[in-house]
Amino acid sequence: MGSSDAGSRDRSHSLSRSSTVHELAPVDSKPESNWVEIDDNDDPQRWPQSRKLKVMVATVGFCILVSGASSSFAVGLNSMVDDLGTSQELGSLALAIFVIGFAIAPMFFAGASEELGRTPMYAITFTIYCVMFLPIGLCNSITGIIISRFIQGLAGSSGSTMVAGTISDLYASHERGIYMSLFALSTMFSTGLTPMVYSFVPLKTSLSVAGSPGQGGWRWIQLIQCIATAAYGIVLVLFLKETRINVIMKKKARRMRKETGDMSIKAHAEVFKPTKKELLQQSLLRPMQYLTKEPIVIAFSFFIGYAWAIFYSFIASITHVFLTLYEDEYGMNQGTVGYVYASIVVGSVFGFLFNYFFQEKFFFRRFNKSRPVEARLGGAMASGIIFPVGAFIYSFTLYPFVHPAGACVGLTIILTGMFSIYLSSMSYLADCYQANASSALAAIALIRNLTGGVVILVIRQWYDGMGFVYAGLLISLLAVVFASVPIALFFWGKRLRLRSRFAQEIAKMQEQERLAMKQEQYNDSNIEIDRRASITQLTHSLPALRSPTAHTHSAAHTSSSSNEHDANVNDAPTAVNTEIDHDAAKEKDSKENYRFVDIEEGDDPMKWPRYKRTRIAIAAVGFSVFVSASTATFAQGTYQLVTDLNTSTELANVAQGIYVVAFAFPPMLLAGISEEYGRYRIFLVSYAIYMLLHLPIALSTNINGVIVGRLLQGLAASTGSTLTAGTIADMYSGYDRAFWMSIFAASAPIATGFAPLVYSYVPSKTELHYRGSSGVGGWRWIQIIQMLAVFVWGIVMVMWFRETRLNVIMKKKAKRLRKETGDQSLRAQAEQYRMSKQQMFRNSFFRPLMFLVLEPIVTVMSLFIGFAWAVFFSLQASISHVFLTLYSDNYGMTHGSVGYVFTAIILGTVIGFVFNLFFQEKWFYQKYAHKYSVEARLASSMVSGIVFPIGAFIYAFTTYSFVHWIAPCIAITIIMAGIFPIYYSSMNYLSECYGTTASSALASIAMVRNLTGGCIQFVILQWLDGLGDRFQYALLMIAVMATALAFIPITLFIFGSRIRQRSAYAQNLSANENVTVAEKNETMQQQIHLDRRSSINQA
Repeated sequence: MGSSDAGSRDRSHSLSRSSTVHELAPVDSKPESNWVEIDDNDDPQRWPQSRKLKVMVATVGFCILVSGASSSFAVGLNSMVDDLGTSQELGSLALAIFVIGFAIAPMFFAGASEELGRTPMYAITFTIYCVMFLPIGLCNSITGIIISRFIQGLAGSSGSTMVAGTISDLYASHERGIYMSLFALSTMFSTGLTPMVYSFVPLKTSLSVAGSPGQGGWRWIQLIQCIATAAYGIVLVLFLKETRINVIMKKKARRMRKETGDMSIKAHAEVFKPTKKELLQQSLLRPMQYLTKEPIVIAFSFFIGYAWAIFYSFIASITHVFLTLYEDEYGMNQGTVGYVYASIVVGSVFGFLFNYFFQEKFFFRRFNKSRPVEARLGGAMASGIIFPVGAFIYSFTLYPFVHPAGACVGLTIILTGMFSIYLSSMSYLADCYQANASSALAAIALIRNLTGGVVILVIRQWYDGMGFVYAGLLISLLAVVFASVPIALFFWGKRLRLRSRFAQEIAKMQEQERLAMKQEQYNDSNIEIDRRASITQLTHSLPALRSPTAHTHSAAHTSSSSNEHDANVNDAPTAVNTEIDHDAAKEKDSKENYRFVDIEEGDDPMKWPRYKRTRIAIAAVGFSVFVSASTATFAQGTYQLVTDLNTSTELANVAQGIYVVAFAFPPMLLAGISEEYGRYRIFLVSYAIYMLLHLPIALSTNINGVIVGRLLQGLAASTGSTLTAGTIADMYSGYDRAFWMSIFAASAPIATGFAPLVYSYVPSKTELHYRGSSGVGGWRWIQIIQMLAVFVWGIVMVMWFRETRLNVIMKKKAKRLRKETGDQSLRAQAEQYRMSKQQMFRNSFFRPLMFLVLEPIVTVMSLFIGFAWAVFFSLQASISHVFLTLYSDNYGMTHGSVGYVFTAIILGTVIGFVFNLFFQEKWFYQKYAHKYSVEARLASSMVSGIVFPIGAFIYAFTTYSFVHWIAPCIAITIIMAGIFPIYYSSMNYLSECYGTTASSALASIAMVRNLTGGCIQFVILQWLDGLGDRFQYALLMIAVMATALAFIPITLFIFGSRIRQRSAYAQNLSANENVTVAEKNETMQQQIHLDRRSSINQA
């Protein structure tokens, strides 16, 4: 939904800002009117961002409450059926009728809200929605509950339908994309979150009403929601403002008429307004026309309707399916089954991120020129494949002997695909039908909610009648069929649109706009030609006196300015192609005369095509992913390694930790070497060594060989972490660099969490008998399989990776030109201005140690990040031990199923990534950078410094065998959601603190980080077991230490600028760096002067 035509006309008639009322000539013989002028305070799109965000909080909060009500009812459904003595079918009808109400009401509310205003509609429907919880919670008949749920669904639909219109009122089309995505995310996110909150309510409470048997804990779900909704009503009253501009202008006109007595004052919305018949036709009839005459809308109605049917079928059936399958085997009950809904939450977040990065950042930009409308379908096409994959996993894991986490993974994948299908399809329809898109979307919404409601009525009987596996298999097969819809539209959508009457009208309007723009450009070019002709005529009329000095100065200036380059590249590229006068050269300390080669567009990595840079970045980050995965995959097989090699657990832990310890020191040497000799060779050599060392580790017959192999492998693999950041810095700047750096930073913990999922069953399902070992060598297959995967990725590395250091590229170019031309005077700047080996060693190795000792900011940040990384690697090393010790008896946890626990690390990292992106980068830094300077980078570290210990305390207090294993998983998620922003925002803070010397500060942090992360793995299991009380004391100590260290970013935020001003070492170092840069620039300018004199002499 967008702004109405009346609103547009109000904006178009804003001819003057000097007065409140503007005179216009009579139109169509109507009496002369004084039109009300739109001020900045009137137009919601010109409101301050803080005011817009308040309205967003109010309306999206309403949407979250409404979406939660659709699923929270399912949690108490069985309790309600028992309490009222009714049938399961009528209970399902009470659940479904709410969603059916969602389908009907929006087609009436949309037109009413555009004419009467959003605020009255919100107020009325919110009040009805809140009040209807009472009859639902207190009613003693299923009929009353069904009627109340239907009315509540009708009223609650405004919390979903009108929010999109409110966003359109507040933000222009190019601004609203992220807000629409967050609104869509809130819908699915709260649908999964609410059952988790209310799942234990029916078990822990009871409420007897009008003679019911007293098993009415389900009633408290409704009453608690009523209280929460009423409390949120205060937020709605405080924050909600009218956003429909035509309604705002009508109110303003009425107020001015009352104040001035001038009845000629009018708003355009009062004169040019649609009739009730037109409103009814637009709201009701046009969506039906789209649904019967538009093939694109018809196809998407089936596609999204089916996806939504699956979504609501899960909401209705999760409790029934999981209690039936896992109540006996895993002790699942009405309360713990609520945690399964976390799959919906996780899948929604993944879908949001997938749509943002794949669809918006990659696919749409790639195909926008060739297929401008169909480029919106990239996410739907990919998710059309992801969706059935998740459905197959879900259906084939619905067995009592398969751990419930398997089905949860399937649900997560399904929701990931479903969210992206929904969002990218909506964007596609909006681009297809533009001004008429609201009708197309209304038609889709009608089918979507109707199918979602109807499927709830039959899903339980369907599962019981066909069997869980076969019913899930049928869902999967239908998903495969419907996956062809977006693919077909991507290739043939344009032809279908050309046959559509509505789309033809839109295409005609676009062609007229294009021709008008072309005509305007033509007129502008004629003006420019006339201007140049005037300048030429004026120049010829002046005396033709030209100064040779001025001419050569201008030429030199042009030459130097045309070859400028980003200051972060060591190779300063000023190209001079003229011969140098030898007498002048002698004046420059008798140096040999050089001619510097030009930097062309194909030489500079920052000017390479986007696809080329993206491939290189993917190849480098892929190396980093494998390197990070190796830290976790080895831990999955250590229990078998101990038995197979007849060694101790302590030595196995050394083999685990030595890999990370090896990361600490090579980067301090490799960074300088790669900058001088290039990244390409070091990448490929280290990659080959890293890959081949999997073999001796896998085939070793003693623990000493494994430890040595892991040490060497860590030394080689460290390039995958160190040089990837440098490679990204070589190719990108500004926002693009920040984006790829955040992807690179997130890839490490995500890979660390994902790898155990892949390899967790390998040791128990395979054996590899080698040279007299005990034959339980399934752990060896982990190394072999990973070596094969690394080999396959190596092909990608060879095909995609290229040298990115500009100074190395230019040196190779200069050598090639000298060989081809025989001209030995050709040089690259990097060949003349190069660092000595002694200086390179000092910068790479010695300077980071000095930062660590002399810089208080670096010292305390090393403690903070080092501790966070120690906790991260301790989680990675101890999860299997903790969960198997606590939950193998009660929940049947095995070495295979414990791999699913690592999804908490993935989820936490993703949440931390999203939080840092939106809170730190998009909001706090942009808003407060001018006020707090560098310290504005610490906002997310301060918040995460509080989140981190909260997660640690939860983890400590939930690691008991009688607490469900999902609880510590949630704690791990919170811990990781705190660790990632701490790490990433702290790196950004140090980069801005120390400018050109930041690499040394970051190298010292990396050294401490990897040392602590590696060493903690040597002792973590003994520490957990040695402190007693089944891990609680050790974990409690971690939480207390996290609380103490949380004050570091807060302290730096307040006193950081003072500390930096008192740092003599950093100030002296920065001054020396500036002097070096100034000397280099002076030398370059002298060289340019010599070239200029040579040109003058030749002339």
